[in-house]
Amino acid sequence: MDSYSDECKFKLTGNPSAKYTDPDNKKREYVLDDTEKEHFKDICNEQYSGSASRLIATAQYRNAKDDKKAQLLEDLRDDVLDSTKDEFFRWLRKQGIRNTVKK
Repeated sequence: MDSYSDECKFKLTGNPSAKYTDPDNKKREYVLDDTEKEHFKDICNEQYSGSASRLIATAQYRNAKDDKKAQLLEDLRDDVLDSTKDEFFRWLRKQGIRNTVKK
């Protein structure tokens, strides 16, 4: 699978951005501290691990050629990043963490 890593980006970096635009207000953003970044990584790793395990267990994945496996993992990575952000924004709001006006 590593031979496809130049064509497909299926490995998570695990590094969150320092800032995320609030999905409910594009003029505002969340600026993350180290604790918030760690929580983002934890959510991402947990979701990716579970999702990848489920994908690899499917017949579709097991029967696929390597290029298709790489594509399936790349698609999974994108889905996990989207769902991580959704869960992370819910967590930020639940914690009472406020967004700020974009600079």
